[in-house]
Amino acid sequence: MDNPILPAELYDNLPSLLQEVTENFEGRQKDLVFLSTLGVLSNCLPNVNGFYDGNKIYSHLFLLIVAPPASGKGAMLYARELIQDIHEEVLIESRKIREECIKNKKKKREKDFCNCPSLEIKIVPANSSTVEMYGYLGVSKHGILMIESEMDTVSKMMKDNWSDYSNLLRMVFHNEPVSISRKTDGVCLEIENPKMALVLSGTLNQVTPFLLSKENGLFSRFLIYTYDEIMPFKDVFAAKANNYRSGFTNNADKIFNLYHQLEGKNIQFQLSERQQKIFLEECSHIQDVIINTKLDLNFLSSLRRHGLILFKIAMILSVIRAYEKWDLKDKIICDDIDFDTALNLVKIALKHAIVVGSKIADGYLTEEDENILFSLQTYFTRSQALGVAIQLNIPERTLDDKLKQWRKKKAIIKIGHGKYKRTLT
Repeated sequence: MDNPILPAELYDNLPSLLQEVTENFEGRQKDLVFLSTLGVLSNCLPNVNGFYDGNKIYSHLFLLIVAPPASGKGAMLYARELIQDIHEEVLIESRKIREECIKNKKKKREKDFCNCPSLEIKIVPANSSTVEMYGYLGVSKHGILMIESEMDTVSKMMKDNWSDYSNLLRMVFHNEPVSISRKTDGVCLEIENPKMALVLSGTLNQVTPFLLSKENGLFSRFLIYTYDEIMPFKDVFAAKANNYRSGFTNNADKIFNLYHQLEGKNIQFQLSERQQKIFLEECSHIQDVIINTKLDLNFLSSLRRHGLILFKIAMILSVIRAYEKWDLKDKIICDDIDFDTALNLVKIALKHAIVVGSKIADGYLTEEDENILFSLQTYFTRSQALGVAIQLNIPERTLDDKLKQWRKKKAIIKIGHGKYKRTLT
C-alpha cells in the first residue's frame, strides 16, 4: 500500500493520554484523530524547545489530511477540545487587560486606543488574512493554532494573499523572525519568534490551490496523510458513538494543567547520542533511495524537513510522557520508545507525501522564483530583476529563462520592452 495505515504497535507504544483519545476509533479515522491530536498538542507546550541544525525550535506542527468527501475527515475536530479551555482563558484574560486599558484612557479623556493591547487568542479563524495573521502572531505568547476540516476558506485566503501568506507560513514553521509593513493598512510589525500550528484537511481539489506546487517549499513543511476510502454509512445510534468525545473531555483538564505547568518552566528537549546516530543513518538511507530511484529530486526538501518534523513529534511525545510520570525536568532526553514512534510515523508520512506530491502539478513557483519575484515591485524591469538575481548568485541566462517561465505561468505579464507587471500579490 503506497499510503499505509499506521500499525497497531505504534498505538501500543504511545503515552496513555494519546491511547485514551484514540481508543474508540478504528482504521483511517483512528489515524487522523491521532495525527490531529498531535497537531493540537504541538500548540499546548509553552517554553519547550530544542536545538536542530543549530537553531532553537519549538514543537508546533503543520499537518495536512487529504481525503475524498464523505471519508470521515471531520473526526479530526475532536482534537480541538483539548485546547478549547486554554483558548477561552487566554481570550478572557486578554479582553480584561484591553478593556482596563481603554477604561483608563477614557478616564484621561484620551481618544486613541491604538496603544491598548490587542486581543490574544489560541485558535485563529480559517478566514484570517495575512495582516490579521501577523496580528495574532504578534500578540501571542506561546503560539496560535488554525484547525479546519474543510479547506475551501483557507485556500481562498491563500489565493487572495498568495505571496505574503505562503512566505509567512514557511518562515513560521522554522520559528524564523517575520515582519510586515503596509502603509495602506497602517501595519508595522516585527515578530522575533513566531509560533503556529496548522491542522488542516480537505479534498485534493481543495488542497491544490493552497499548496499550488510541490516545488514552492510549503508542501515540504507539512506532515501529510492521505487515503481514498469512502467511509461506510456508520451506525449513528451505536453506543460507541457516544464515546468518541469522551477521551478528549476526560483529558482536556490534563492538557490545561500541563499548559500552565510549562508556562513557569523552560524545558530543553534532546535526542540521545544513540538516537542522533540512528536519525542520521535513517535519513541518509532514505536520501540515497530518493536519489537512486525515479523519485522526483524535489522530494529531497520534503525528506530534510521531515527530519525536523520527526524531531518535533519526538518532543511532543516525550513531554506528554514526562508529564504522565510527574517528571517534567528542565532537560528532557527522548525516550527510545518515543523516538522509535516518531521515526516510524515519519517514514510512513513520507510515503503519503509522495502519493499527494504525485498528484500535484509541478512548476508553479519555486522558493527561488518567489525570492526573486517578490523582492521586486509590482511593476519592474528586466534590469531590476537581474540586480536581485545577481545578489542571489543566479546567472543572467537563468533569469531570462525564469522570465519566460513566469510569463507562461501568468505570474507576470510583459507590458513593454524589458518591462513587466507581477500578477501575483
